[in-house]
Amino acid sequence: MNIRTYCLVITFIFALLAPAFGEEAVTPHAEGEQVSAPAVTSPEGQGSSPTAGEETSSSLATDQQATSLEDSPLAAGEQDTSSPATDQEEVSPSATTPQEEGSSTATGEEGVSTPDTGQQATSPEAAPPVVGAEGQTPATAESQAAPGAQQEPSSPAGEPGPAPLTVQESIEIALKKSPTLQAAQSAIKEAKYRRLAAVSDFLPQVSSQYSYTRLDREPTMSIPPNPPFTIGTRDIYNWSNTVTQPIFTGGALINSFLLAKLGVDTAKVEFEQTRLDLILQVKVSYYAVLTAEKGVEVAQQTVAQLESNLEVAQAFFDVGMTAKNDLLQVEVSMAQARQYLITAQNALEITRAVFNTLLRRDINEPVWLVETLDYVPMTIVVDRFIEEAYQERPELKTAEFGVKSAKRGVGLAASGLFPQMSVMFNYTREGDTPWVNGSRFQSDAESWYVTAVAQWNIWDWGKTWWGVGENKAKVFQAKCALEEIKDGVRLEVQEASLRVTEARKNIQVAETAVSQAEENFRINEERYKGQVATSTDVLDALTLLLQAKTNYYKALSDYNIAKARLQRAIGAR
Repeated sequence: MNIRTYCLVITFIFALLAPAFGEEAVTPHAEGEQVSAPAVTSPEGQGSSPTAGEETSSSLATDQQATSLEDSPLAAGEQDTSSPATDQEEVSPSATTPQEEGSSTATGEEGVSTPDTGQQATSPEAAPPVVGAEGQTPATAESQAAPGAQQEPSSPAGEPGPAPLTVQESIEIALKKSPTLQAAQSAIKEAKYRRLAAVSDFLPQVSSQYSYTRLDREPTMSIPPNPPFTIGTRDIYNWSNTVTQPIFTGGALINSFLLAKLGVDTAKVEFEQTRLDLILQVKVSYYAVLTAEKGVEVAQQTVAQLESNLEVAQAFFDVGMTAKNDLLQVEVSMAQARQYLITAQNALEITRAVFNTLLRRDINEPVWLVETLDYVPMTIVVDRFIEEAYQERPELKTAEFGVKSAKRGVGLAASGLFPQMSVMFNYTREGDTPWVNGSRFQSDAESWYVTAVAQWNIWDWGKTWWGVGENKAKVFQAKCALEEIKDGVRLEVQEASLRVTEARKNIQVAETAVSQAEENFRINEERYKGQVATSTDVLDALTLLLQAKTNYYKALSDYNIAKARLQRAIGAR
């Protein structure tokens, strides 16, 4: 049995069962007689007067229309004030053929009647209507639900709050407030102070000492056969000043200074590395918020579409055209969609909290973002990216400084193999009073001397030499670490480039999949309205559409994040 025969049979059955629904026979009324409009019960069981153009099932309105009484434009109990010129009955059929386009159903067909006469008009008997809870079509309900399914606005309209942020503005805020970056900045100051301390070792070292000594008795001296005589005082005050200037240290001073200087350079590079890592984190968090917003939008659209399908399934069930099982399947899918929406909303709040934490804002502060998940083409030239990474990556610079530092460590250890030479000048004042102005036993209170010192550690059982060998091994280790980092950088750039290419291809595939899934859902929805498909087909199509949209937005997010990771792999600022 084809669809045409099926529709004719169903229409004939409804025509036979029309008296069971309480329809009135078409009888003429005398001129001036009161006319009462018959009440028509909707599928929901509520009495109402259906207006002309009320939508009917598309499967029953395709080939044939049943005849039924149309509600009179006059309210029950109202006097007929139409022209008494005619007393004949006029019958006007009301055509109700829904024209569907896309996922929307065109409505608004008008019934033809003659309001200038007092006769009661008739219309075809209404087939099982496909209506919503408020008498709307599924397309109308979906269109009204669409605004609620839209993405949350990127900026508050007419409400005080934080200004919408771009990616660059978010990065600037994070760089300004990040404690990690501030600690890295402090590490640069630390290294600079260490370098200044190394410079001071080249300059003369000045020391001063003031002392007081109290003897148990005055010092005496005896020259036999003469009696002992006093040669000093019990109170001795001494003020000594020393200036020491290193002359030759075997390279220890210069190597210490160069190590400290390399420490400053390393701290600066590590600061840049921390900065690039923070920029990447902000970008990833920014795009994660955008992705979560799209996830909420898709979930809201799914709930709205299922609400529309639930209304259709309820209408079919109320008139006995579908089984209870079909309605239950839609209701279960509706509950699952709402759970998915709750999960998506929670994921959005988590990503916003992470974003606020990176920007050092209140964790519950509203997040308004300007940019969207867009596809901006990027030219991939892996070899050029690798060369640029070798020049810009801070990790490579840190490893190179590590090799240089290890070499300076060898020179510092080898300085112990050479003699150490220095010059020392001393100036001393002494006396029996705190002002060190001499005493009665010492007419000249001051004295000075100059000393040249040469010290050479000739034999220490190879300790210094083994130390040199240890530092040479560290140089080799540093070189191996540098080569390993180079390999890692090359691999990271290659992988990041492939990720960008993969995400770009996924976007193209996902775009096609979304279009196909939307068309598949539309077809299954229309087939279900025509009772040539089941609710399971509609739910499966909606699941495919949800997955296609999710994959599309995920591909956009992956593409933007992959671009950010590629820029980080290159070391671009």
